[in-house]
Amino acid sequence: MAWWRKRVVWWKKLSERLHRREGNDSGLSDLYVATSLETDARSETALPGTASIPRILTLVPPPIDPELRPWAHTNTPRDHGPDLIAQYALAIPAQSVFPVARLRSAITPELARYFALPTLYVRTPEGRVTYMISADAPKQAMEIIAGWKLGAEDEHHVQKIGVGAQGLAGWLATRPEGFAVVEPEVAAIATRHHVARRIIEIEPNDVAIVALPKQSGQRFDGGKVWRTLHGLGLRWGNFDQFQWPDPTDQTDYLFWAEVDDGRLGYALPEEIAAGRQHFQSVRFTFNIARTPHGLHVLKEMARAAEAFAKELDCQLAYMIDRGPAHGLRALDFAVRAVGAKLRTCGVKPGSRPVCMLR
Repeated sequence: MAWWRKRVVWWKKLSERLHRREGNDSGLSDLYVATSLETDARSETALPGTASIPRILTLVPPPIDPELRPWAHTNTPRDHGPDLIAQYALAIPAQSVFPVARLRSAITPELARYFALPTLYVRTPEGRVTYMISADAPKQAMEIIAGWKLGAEDEHHVQKIGVGAQGLAGWLATRPEGFAVVEPEVAAIATRHHVARRIIEIEPNDVAIVALPKQSGQRFDGGKVWRTLHGLGLRWGNFDQFQWPDPTDQTDYLFWAEVDDGRLGYALPEEIAAGRQHFQSVRFTFNIARTPHGLHVLKEMARAAEAFAKELDCQLAYMIDRGPAHGLRALDFAVRAVGAKLRTCGVKPGSRPVCMLR
């Protein structure tokens, strides 16, 4: 699972949880990192039989876009280089192969800030591009490639990258490795930054189908919500919410089912098992730009929401960016519109640059 797909989801969900817990002294004490095996074990311990809950619905996986899985069917080591849309990249070759460790140790935190904090990559003698700083960083390289994140709202962002790139190129030119003298192109930085801002500013962001009790003040039984969502093929885990994991590995999750008890805003199997947690709503949702095959995912999400409504005898409401929408057709139009806007920027929903920027 690619890191860029997780980054925005992680911070978005974290900010939502922190917002809900304002005024609670426990802060982040309820957050911890667990593996999927640990999560499954926790579910089974609290609510035995979770793994064998009968399926109510079989969700249909989306079609596979080879461009979103470029390394799926190859044994070739994967390149990890800068993204040419989400980052401004500057390649600086050396006269000959050089030891990576010596160069890495020379770049102090102060120097990194002076260079405007780029992500540093290297090209190995075999031609592979990977991170200069990582647990499995290569010992030798023949080129350094710096990547600066584009898209910041700061009006001076382009200038900062230009100054940082000039500083890095100038410093490397004085090194004993014999790096070439390279001049960054400020005009190119500005052009790419403009495209990145266009991608970031595309709206709307989310579509959702919200399941609500028919009577005001009623709540969904926690145990029935747990069984129904698992019966729909969703899995409890990340941020104590429910997701449909992507079986095609084009992304991490295709859509979420976010339960809200009005207090915590997420599900705890121990609380459900004890009969202490019930829910005032379940929000089926996905981020349009970050989701591949959005129209397909919307169709499957609607099937899941409708099956949930049938099981719990509840009503459904449609939303775009937390505002009311006029039915499923409005959500369909929003998904199509975002896809079209992204294509005019030369990218696809769920692609690497989109997920890095958004």
